[in-house]
Parts: sequence; C-alpha cells; structure tokens
Amino acid sequence: MLVLFGDSPLITPQTLARLRRALIDGAAVAVAGFHTQRPGPYGRLLVEQGRLRAIREAKDASPKELDINFCNGGVMGLRADTCLWLLERIGNQNAQGEFYLTDALAVANEAGLTVTAVEVDEIDVLGVNDREQLQVAEQLYQQRRHRRIKECPMGDYQRLYIGGEWVAPVQRGVFDTLDPSDESVLARVASATFEDVDRAVAAARSAFDEGDWPRWSGAQRAEVLRRIAEGIRNRQDELAAIEVRDNGKPLPEALWDIADTAGCFDFYAGLAEQSDQQSEQSIDLPDARFTSSVIKEPLGVVAAIIPWNFPMLMAAWKVAPALAAGCTVVLKPSELTPLTALELAGIADKAGLPAGVLNVITGLGREAGAPLAKHPYVDKVAFTGSVPTGRKIMQAAANDIKNISLELGGKSPFVIFADSDIEAAVEWILFGIFWNQGQVCSATSRVLVERALYPALLERLITATEQIQIGQGFEDGVKLGPLVSQGQLEKVLAAITAGQQEGARLVSGGVRPDYPEKGYYLTPAIFADVPEDSSVWREEIFGPVVCLRAFDTEAEAIRLANDSPFGLAAAVMSRDIPRCERVARGFRAGIVWVNCSQPTFVEAPWGGYKQSGIGRELGEWGYNNYLETKQITRYNGEPWGWYLK
Repeated sequence: MLVLFGDSPLITPQTLARLRRALIDGAAVAVAGFHTQRPGPYGRLLVEQGRLRAIREAKDASPKELDINFCNGGVMGLRADTCLWLLERIGNQNAQGEFYLTDALAVANEAGLTVTAVEVDEIDVLGVNDREQLQVAEQLYQQRRHRRIKECPMGDYQRLYIGGEWVAPVQRGVFDTLDPSDESVLARVASATFEDVDRAVAAARSAFDEGDWPRWSGAQRAEVLRRIAEGIRNRQDELAAIEVRDNGKPLPEALWDIADTAGCFDFYAGLAEQSDQQSEQSIDLPDARFTSSVIKEPLGVVAAIIPWNFPMLMAAWKVAPALAAGCTVVLKPSELTPLTALELAGIADKAGLPAGVLNVITGLGREAGAPLAKHPYVDKVAFTGSVPTGRKIMQAAANDIKNISLELGGKSPFVIFADSDIEAAVEWILFGIFWNQGQVCSATSRVLVERALYPALLERLITATEQIQIGQGFEDGVKLGPLVSQGQLEKVLAAITAGQQEGARLVSGGVRPDYPEKGYYLTPAIFADVPEDSSVWREEIFGPVVCLRAFDTEAEAIRLANDSPFGLAAAVMSRDIPRCERVARGFRAGIVWVNCSQPTFVEAPWGGYKQSGIGRELGEWGYNNYLETKQITRYNGEPWGWYLK
C-alpha cells in the first residue's frame, strides 16, 4: 500500500515522481486526507453508492456536497498501473506545480474506471509523521508482494535470439541451469556452439553495416532504449523472481538490481539524445588554410560477455551504452545464470529494436564464449569476469588487435580509523562484503582497522555477522542466500581451509549451516590477524569471507591497502574528513568510497587499476567505450604546389 497525505486534493511534483518510481502493477494505492468530521475549506468528495464520483474545490461544491462528511477523509483506491496511467494524463497544475486529484478522477470516470470511496475516522488515517504505522503498512504490502513474486512462472529458454528471431541451436543442444537454493533443475537452456556464434555475429554485422540503427539519430535510439527500460520496469517482479531462482540472491537485492537495470537504459537514452547536440567538434588549427573537426562514430559489432553475479544488471552495463552509441551486440551470459539475458532479448524485441541489433546466445564458455571472443567479424570485446578468463580474452583479441574493455577481479581494502563510529563501521563492513553473498568484484574483503579500535570492532562484527539470516532468497528477512553453484562453494571452502593452514585465525563462520539441508549455503566467515602473505589476504575469493588486520599509522594503512595486484576499489572511514580525502588520493584504485562501501551509480565511472581491468564502464566513460573518434581535416587554400609547380 502506498499512502498519499494532504489536506487538499493536490499531488506535488515530488509525490508524482515517487509514484512513478515506486508503483508496480497490482499494488494498492490509497489517497487519504484528514478531518472527516471537521470539513476544511480545501475539497469535497461526491460519493454515490460507495463510488467516488467527483472531488471538488469547496468554492465549486453544491450545498448538498458540503454536508457530506467524507470531505477530506475519503480514500481513493486504484491499482498501481491504473494510477500511473491516470497520473500520466494529468495536465492541470497550479502555480506551485501541484497536480489536482480532481483531474485524475475526471480522467478515471471518462475511462469508466471504478474509483471507490470509504469513510474513515481521523485516527484511522496514517499520519505523515507516524513512522511506526507507515512501517507496518509497508511490511504488510511487501509480504503480499513477495508472495506474489514467488509464484511468478518460468518461461521457455530453449531457443537463442538471433537476427530478431527465436531459433534453436544448430546442434539442438541444451544444458540445465540449477536453482542454487535447493540444487534442483530450474530450466533447460539452449546451448550454442560455434555455428550459432557465426549466425549471431553475422546478424550483428549485417545490422551494423547495412541496417539503420548506426545511422539513426541519438534521439531515435533513445526512444527504443526508453521503451526497453519501461518493459523492464513493467516486469520488475517477474525478472527479480528469475534472478532469485537462477542466482540465489535475496529478493530485495534482486528487485534493486532490476530497478538499476531499467535506470541504466534510461541513463544511456539520455546520453544518446545529447549526442545529437555534440555530433561534431571543431578544432582550432595554426594554419588558416585548413579546417578540422572531430566526430564520434559507433565502434561496430560488440561481443558482450558477462558474469553470473549480477546477471541482468551486468548485461545492461554493456548493452545499454553500446546500443546508445549505435553499435550492434552479441550478448553471451554466464551459463550459470543465463535466463534474464534471454528475457532482455524478448523485452528489446517488443520495444521495437531492429533485427540483428541485439543477439543473445546462451551456452558454455568453451563452446560459445571462446569462439565469440576471437571471431574475426567482432570489432570489440567487452568482458566482465575473472582475471584468468580476462587473460584468455586478451590473447584471443590480440590476433585481430580488437578493441577490448575488461572489468576483472578485486581484493579491495577498507581502512577504518579509530575515530570512526563503531556501529557505522560494522554496518559498512557487512554491506561491503556480504551483499550478494560476497560475490562482488569490488567487495571490500580486506579490512584494515586502527589498532585502538580493532578489538572492539572485531567483537561487534562477530556478533553482527552471526545474526545474519541465511536462507532461500524468497524468505522474509534473509540477508544471505546460497552461493551460485557447487563449484563456487567448493572454491570458497578451499580458500578458507588454505587460510587456516597459513596462520589466519578463523573467528566466525566459514562452514556449511545445518539448515537449509540442500543448497550451496555457507555461513559468513571472518578471519582475524591475517598475515600479509596469506592467500586469503591476497587472492580474490568471491564469497562471504572477510579478513581483518590492525595497523598503527596512516602511512602503514595506505601501504597495506595498495600492496595488491588488484586495484578495483578501496574505502576509508574516519570522522576526520581531510584525512579521508588524503587517504582516498593515496589509494591505487579506480573507485574510492569515503565513509561507506559499495554505493554504485550509473553516472560515475567504474573500473580499476592494475589487474582489475582495462577501461571504464558506466557514465559517459562507458558510453565512449563504444565510440570511435574520427578527425576530418579540410584544405581550403590555393593549389598545394609541392610536386606540381
């Protein structure tokens, strides 16, 4: 339930924006006012047989309507999709930019939509300052929503999306994708081989060389991208349910991922529009006989190879900017979590994306990913994943000197000084390593704590970690789901064993829980007093494992933080902001967080130093990843006369 408050039949622009962000199909919306028994001067409700017929300004109301006790205490109930449909059609605004509910009701009645009204007592109306009641209402709504999400049906995933059509793999192969929460077969999925890769690349090549998409204006491409974003939002619950089943993450995290996915397409739609005003840049030259300008052009056919930790979101990070730039794409998701990539293809198809502009092939890495990375008709490879696979991508791309961008691993440090608030520090440590079961490339898995705070922080961290609820992603209150696969679980368990053998002190977790009995679950692990040369301190584990050690000076903290082959991210916490800024500039990392860990915004660049990758994603930097720069220089002078006099 979403409740709107006010003494007048108005909707502020802020409320309208909140509605557009928050409402989902099927949600109940209540618009409530106050003072049912003490009519105010602002508005009246006309009700006939329980149906709300009109909302009037007091000055326009008839004497009969003025006597009605509903007044500002009425409740207008609509489905969320209906409410959004109405709000999009409200045109009348007052001087403050507020929208009249009067207009919403008029549109509803014209469309024949039923709007109900009930009389309420003042005490029954949730007050805008009553946080406790609001929280109860929100919890009830989320519980109903989660039950509905859990019942979302699965689709058919035994076809590839190539050239605007759903086609069977040439060799008719399929593979199983598993639900990591109970190890059951979730779906049978089309298994592409090199023949299918050839077909997909050929479709993308044809769409780029001969199709309209690269030659459309940015505004035209933006229209399609926004329709894709809308299609994602319209199916947010269903897509989140698929991610929970396919990846194992808790539902609130999956819902957040899908919302960010839609936002990513919206953001790059905006950049595509802006490109129309920045299509050509003049350059000042020292020779007046010449004029020169620079234009940006789409790079070509992109092979986008994505990991399993944020399946649909990682697809958006590559597909959205590539499409915005005018490129065509062959998307290869991880075989562990292939489902939402195929769903994205269906959404793009319905949004009117021309055939061949986006192609999605599912399959094993060696049978589909490797042939795609080295395909001669691919102009760029954009890859997110492990360092070993990244090396293979670079080697494959070297034959044709392909353009590449790599977002690889990390072993990110989090430096916490003794003046930090201990509760805030523990919260951000937990968020920095246990979000998504620790399967995050930027996870702040190395925590450096100033010695004076170290004992108390460690004790508080252990207590908080052991209270984390583990379970299936649809269960209420779960903050840690299963790891993505049996192989990943075994890898993390092996790393924990190695850490213990190398002298790191395991002070909490790191074992299989008694419940649930099936599934790839692991209790979150904390290592203390970890030696600098320990593998758990130096190597990426990609699981819910955090390592702590103490430091004495700022210089030592920076040295320990930078002593890593990785450089994706780093974080620092202190009440001393100048010190935070100083340390932030001392980190050798592409992403630095101050007094937090892991916030990610599509507007800001994402990428790392050293073995953490090449290039940047997100923001305008991610957009430029998919553009080529061309200079055009013109001669406007007399005959050149160098050879011909």
